[in-house]
Amino acid sequence: MSRDQVNQTYDGKGLNHSQLKSILAERFSEEMPDFVFAGQIEGTFYFQRIKKYGCHSIYEVFRIAYSGPKEKIVSCSVSSCFDPLCVYGNAYNIGPLNPHKDLITIVKSTGVVSVEEAYYYLENMRSTPSDTIDRIILDFKTAGIRYLDNRFGRIAENRIINAGLDYITQLRSNPDELLEELEANLKAVKYQVRFIKHPRYIELKERLFAIKYGEKDERIYIPKLAYELLEYYCHEQKNRLFAP
Repeated sequence: MSRDQVNQTYDGKGLNHSQLKSILAERFSEEMPDFVFAGQIEGTFYFQRIKKYGCHSIYEVFRIAYSGPKEKIVSCSVSSCFDPLCVYGNAYNIGPLNPHKDLITIVKSTGVVSVEEAYYYLENMRSTPSDTIDRIILDFKTAGIRYLDNRFGRIAENRIINAGLDYITQLRSNPDELLEELEANLKAVKYQVRFIKHPRYIELKERLFAIKYGEKDERIYIPKLAYELLEYYCHEQKNRLFAP
């Protein structure tokens, strides 16, 4: 689709979700064909690339959430998830297993941006829809993909996450029972994950803390990582049971 076609306002109403999806799908297929359109949930579009890490799949996802032709606001984020149930999740996560970050904060290399800078505006006094789409594509092609590639390259160096993956690879628990027990434990401690008393969780958490690796801010995340690893085990095992 040409820039003139993108910029036309369709009877003055702006781009609707279907029109924006078509434009994005075309641009991705031309410029980033390894990221395929994976689906749409309400106003959010998902483009996905899957990588293999040993026996594990890593789902690299670019999310584009569009408010619609009235507000013309676009929010973009990037995630790299082991857990398949996180693929369509929208909650941000800073942990090493399923990190999910805002694209603009990746571009700006900062954890915080002002409200005015936090979104892409499809159309305003300074930009046309094609200008904004060009910027989104450029930001993802440069900063977003670089972030994903760097994250993938660092996984092999992370002794804590690899020890956790080794642990769940050898685990032989019933996934339905384990997940139910973990969720009940988490609720019992008012969702303060570090206080969970489940024996599998305690065993994994202690094993990860015993590894001499990582800075203080990385090691602080170990209690949540242990829980996420066990969740991942349960979700992955259930997926295998129902796979065609």
